[in-house]
Amino acid sequence: MPRPKKQTNKQAVTGAEVPKPSAAEQVAITKAKARSDGRGAPIQTGFSYGHEGCIMSNPHSDHAGWAARLRDALGTCSDAFVSSEMGRIAKFLQTPNGIETRYIDAFFAVLDGAKAENEIQAMLAIQMAANRILAMKSARTLFTCKEIPQQDSNALTLSRLHRNFALQAETLSKLQRGGKHKVVVEHVHVYPGGQAIVGNVTTPTPEGTGAVFQNGNQPHAIERSAADAVSNCGAVPCQNPQREALPIAYGEREKAVPDARRGGRLGRTNRAA
Repeated sequence: MPRPKKQTNKQAVTGAEVPKPSAAEQVAITKAKARSDGRGAPIQTGFSYGHEGCIMSNPHSDHAGWAARLRDALGTCSDAFVSSEMGRIAKFLQTPNGIETRYIDAFFAVLDGAKAENEIQAMLAIQMAANRILAMKSARTLFTCKEIPQQDSNALTLSRLHRNFALQAETLSKLQRGGKHKVVVEHVHVYPGGQAIVGNVTTPTPEGTGAVFQNGNQPHAIERSAADAVSNCGAVPCQNPQREALPIAYGEREKAVPDARRGGRLGRTNRAA
């Protein structure tokens, strides 16, 4: 998180005061504080890095509550799974100069927001967080490099990481939905002469069955008799009316077709005959 700027020497000498936020900014700040407080306190991983390596310790006196929050963030009831995944995350974030606890805390903030329900979803969320870090590093390298081959390589890597992140997010969403697709119908077209009902409609069943069926918020047309339907629809297109029949030629006999030769002369076959 960026640190606030220190007061300049000019402000200190002149005694100038920093302006207060405007009325609109105060309203926005109040709403932001309410939303932030509603999200709850972030998870503190309790990591410390020293000569012995990464050490995970309880950041407060309630060890059971702290361990429960870690298990909940990873969607598991196994302390072994939590310990192994935290060790992998620490090795991923480790640098030659060591590792800072705030980076692991930020990593776990992403996992806590993913709301993983089991270990599979937790591992997918971990991959998404790691993918995000690699993408930002690749974007930084692309911004600073000047050689065209390096730019092409980093641009290709960045594109693949972004595409992979989108696929991972879609997969996580499908897993959390249980593989079901939700379709919401917001527009129902009813044409002239037709009627429809949108909502839960209870359909009566034969007596003695005791069953009740609902349409599941689907539109159903009101039942009408066939006579009413025909009377409301107007004229129905039919076949063309019968017309006067054309006279048929009679008394004609079959004639030989003339040969299509020049001069109208008969062919060899006819001369021979």
